[in-house]
Amino acid sequence: MLNVVTLQGNLVDAPEIHYTADNLPICSARLACNNKRGKSEETLFIDVTIFGKSGEAFHKFMERGRQVIVEGRLRTDSWKDRDTGAPRSKIAVVANGWHFVGNSKKED
Repeated sequence: MLNVVTLQGNLVDAPEIHYTADNLPICSARLACNNKRGKSEETLFIDVTIFGKSGEAFHKFMERGRQVIVEGRLRTDSWKDRDTGAPRSKIAVVANGWHFVGNSKKED
């Protein structure tokens, strides 16, 4: 089964990094990707997780508004809503690579 995704977008916030008990770096980021359909435009917000040295580099060099290409696989995150107990889920990306794009920050 094939599970590969490539996204290009802008970072919504500065990436965050934390470490596991075994000192494995885990970088978390949120990517805004625009999807144009005719005259309308839709923005998708995608959570991205990057592990290891690649995650540390992402955290070091990326900042809010920076445009980036992320390559990886899709993952489903599931949980129960705190208030209602209803099951919730979202699609996220586990990145295995990323690339700088364009200027250091998004032009307004």
